[in-house]
Amino acid sequence: MKVIINIIGLSLGVIGALLIYIFGIPNVLDKNGANLIGDYGNKESKKKAKKYLFSSKIGITLLLMSFLLQLISNFLPN
Repeated sequence: MKVIINIIGLSLGVIGALLIYIFGIPNVLDKNGANLIGDYGNKESKKKAKKYLFSSKIGITLLLMSFLLQLISNFLPN
């Protein structure tokens, strides 16, 4: 059981890191969807910014769950 929980934790960590890598907020978009280069907030930019924010938060949550599961697996009996 200890090994299975550790493997699940590692898997969640990998998935979380990939989500953060792929959906990290690009420098071109503001959190309100405004394009920092000069286009101030059409609907498509706002929708894309919200998608990126949501996906990156899911990635961070998965990473935190990963660390927690790995920590718990260290205290389980063999």
